[in-house]
Amino acid sequence: HGIDTRELALDSLRERVGFVFQQEALFSRSIADNIRYGAPGASDAAMREAAVRAGAAAFLAKLPDGYATMLGRRGARLSVGQKQRIAIARALIRKPDVLILDEPTAPLDPGSEAALMTTLRELSADRIVLIVAHRADTLARCDRVIFVHQGRLVAQGSHADLLRTCPEYREYLSVTESEMRPE
Repeated sequence: HGIDTRELALDSLRERVGFVFQQEALFSRSIADNIRYGAPGASDAAMREAAVRAGAAAFLAKLPDGYATMLGRRGARLSVGQKQRIAIARALIRKPDVLILDEPTAPLDPGSEAALMTTLRELSADRIVLIVAHRADTLARCDRVIFVHQGRLVAQGSHADLLRTCPEYREYLSVTESEMRPE
């Protein structure tokens, strides 16, 4: 909104940003407790709203104990995609203006990736969503790609634009995709 972030107090800036890390830590507590970790005093309604916005409510409704389901060590009872959605709900419960996700689709199968990217697109309607990604499939679903290589901004535009106009981007994706393929 035209605010220079350098003029904000650090605490104020932190309140406006939510992070979801590639391997988010889940605790051996209930799913509700894990979501509320982002805002300990949040109401049941706020916790459920965050789960809905994160695309987690559907699978939570199928669990016998729903939000009261106790997670095993590091969320062992959930799939990788389900853990990711719990982590997103944890970030969303704080209602951040900016949501930053580090490789949110890396461990997901194509169907789960597509569902998560649909959720992230919906979330981008009322906040800035930044995704750190290396997979071409993920990048192709983003509105804008900012390609940083060796510490410098090389190009920005849509995935298709960068494929067409930026040889460094094409080379990077070629190397990255070949490194990710199983042998």
